[in-house]
Amino acid sequence: MRGIVRVVFLLSFTMAFGQYSWSPATIYMENDSIVKGEAVIRQGGKFRFQPKESLRFRQNKKDKAKKIEINKIDSIHFTVKYTEKVNKRKVKKQSQALYVTMYVEEDRERLHFLEVLKKGSVTLFGRTFGGGGGMSFMPGGTNIPMFRFYGGHNQLFLSKGNDMAEIMYDSKDIATFFSDCNALAEKVIAEKLGKDDLKTIIEYYESNCD
Repeated sequence: MRGIVRVVFLLSFTMAFGQYSWSPATIYMENDSIVKGEAVIRQGGKFRFQPKESLRFRQNKKDKAKKIEINKIDSIHFTVKYTEKVNKRKVKKQSQALYVTMYVEEDRERLHFLEVLKKGSVTLFGRTFGGGGGMSFMPGGTNIPMFRFYGGHNQLFLSKGNDMAEIMYDSKDIATFFSDCNALAEKVIAEKLGKDDLKTIIEYYESNCD
């Protein structure tokens, strides 16, 4: 599953980052094979001279980890384990996370691991970027970025059809993305809806415009 997507930044809260530490994973390869074990996403750099994203994989904890290049991967299903406070008591929980490999730049030179946060006529993806290259994020660790966004990510992406990548900063950019629905585009501008309103905007689009 690959395509060119639009970039959106959105402030929110979550407990994630599990995909950046060793977690149980089922990996679907481009050659249609499937491997199961534990995996961790190795974050790449934002710039061309920095390392590309890759996946570290091992079948068991005692096994030596090996690197799997991102261009050999189609998708990854992670089982993320975490602890949450419920009535002042720590409760162990787990959730599922689906990652796909996609392009986000027009030159299509680099693939990126994106988590599917919401799938529909408009699909919402997330990615965590710490500002440097070659880091593996650990839940609750000191290398987690200060700002946390929807789905545990500090970068969000929208995909609607095969639209080209475009970073969004304000209401005008968002209105342009949804320009196929005049009512929504006008609503975004009139009410000055922005990045923090993205979830509401998507729900409106799917209910009234799709």
